[in-house]
Amino acid sequence: MVSNSDAEEKITIIQKRVSRLHRDTDVLFSQGQQTKASVLKQEAEDRQQVKAAGDSAYAALERAVQRLVELPSSRDEVSEQDPSIVAIFHHAIEQFQGLSKTSQTNTYQLGTAAANYESFISVISLHNSKLDSQSSSWNQEQKAAHDSMLAWQKKKSEYDRKHRELSKQLSDARDERSSFGGWVSSGFSTNLDDKIYTIEKKIEENKKRYDEAEENEKWNKKLRTEANYGRKVCRDLKVRIKALDKEFATELLRVNESQLVESSLWRGLLELSSMVEDPKFLSSRDNSLRLVLKILKADDDKFGSGDRYVHIEERIKLAIIGRWGEDGFKKLLVPGERRGPRGFLANE
Repeated sequence: MVSNSDAEEKITIIQKRVSRLHRDTDVLFSQGQQTKASVLKQEAEDRQQVKAAGDSAYAALERAVQRLVELPSSRDEVSEQDPSIVAIFHHAIEQFQGLSKTSQTNTYQLGTAAANYESFISVISLHNSKLDSQSSSWNQEQKAAHDSMLAWQKKKSEYDRKHRELSKQLSDARDERSSFGGWVSSGFSTNLDDKIYTIEKKIEENKKRYDEAEENEKWNKKLRTEANYGRKVCRDLKVRIKALDKEFATELLRVNESQLVESSLWRGLLELSSMVEDPKFLSSRDNSLRLVLKILKADDDKFGSGDRYVHIEERIKLAIIGRWGEDGFKKLLVPGERRGPRGFLANE
């Protein structure tokens, strides 16, 4: 059985642990929000970097096209017709290389973000296990306190029964003492007085034990209540932890998907970058324009209608159509075609 002093000590320990669990859980949530805020901030910066690099790359490509459509010959070397255009193309190449590198860096950073989320989810799992362990411990504490409380209640009942027995003995002894009055000898009277005194001392001792049992019962009941409260705290905190775990599981899934998208973007940009570096880019005006349109088509195939540079692509196409019309534009789309359609300036 648990004594009142032990129960009081255990209650103090439970209260301290409950307070620490609240504090540790709050710290965990704070760490989670900091981790999430850091990842979201990095993602926002990454998106801005990709946008800036992409804007520069496609703007450089558009400037190259603007110069190409001004060239008079469709077959002569581009550099022979306008030596300054070489620098413009090299700038476009550098911009696409930079865009690809930025996307590569972002892919790696998303991988780091995913690793950070996975690490934090592991911390959540450890904290959840800690709550389970503590709840189990307090469940045992609650049962032990309940059993101890019942044992002290039983002791109280025994002392209460003993009190009734002793009270009857005392009453009988006093009645016996009164019934003889002054007729009894002094020796017999003394024996009755001693008997009464002994019974009174027993009643006093029994009362003391009853009070102790009652006090122990009270503290064990408090311990049971405190242990039960501790278990409730664990349940409530687990509800919070479950929500936090779900939040970061969703975040991890989102980041993993973003990494897949960014990885696909990186591979696509690598391909576009390689196309921009094609030696044909400076072989002739028409070959250069065909390669530009091929790059735009590859861009559409890779990134679909949601391509953020569609407005630049549209201006590039309109620049070509504005120079040679729809027929001239379509002629450039035919693979392997070397002569422009009738009406091309170079063929007139």
